[in-house]
Amino acid sequence: MDQQYFLDHYIGKFNRQDPAGFEEFFAPNIKMFNGGLIFEGVEAVKEHYRQIWSVMRETLNVKEYLPVSDSRLVIELHTHFDVPESQTETPFGEIKQGQQFDFHGLILYKIDENHQFYEVHVSYFNFIKTDADGTKTNLGMPH
Repeated sequence: MDQQYFLDHYIGKFNRQDPAGFEEFFAPNIKMFNGGLIFEGVEAVKEHYRQIWSVMRETLNVKEYLPVSDSRLVIELHTHFDVPESQTETPFGEIKQGQQFDFHGLILYKIDENHQFYEVHVSYFNFIKTDADGTKTNLGMPH
């Protein structure tokens, strides 16, 4: 998979909160493993991110792009979440205005013959919550 195309069309759309990137890059039978969560199908993935994007601003920053083969891609990823207003029910539990969350980990993409992702595995190095007062808490795996 071409790195610039991936960055522009998948990561770029993700950062614009445009679910069209999922439709283009994910096979219809996609399985996403994210911590203890498993999402099956494009609609399930879109719904998960709709829930996140409805309450926070999420920005992906690819640190390393590591193509393993034509059928495997690994990226090192830093994801930053900003909380614009307090919410009680979110995929992160209760969140408070001014909090930030930072994910750092590796993502493995398994790619089919149509050049779409049919499996995505999210692995965590760390997941840090920063409160509005600057207090940091390592959350481990949040879900």
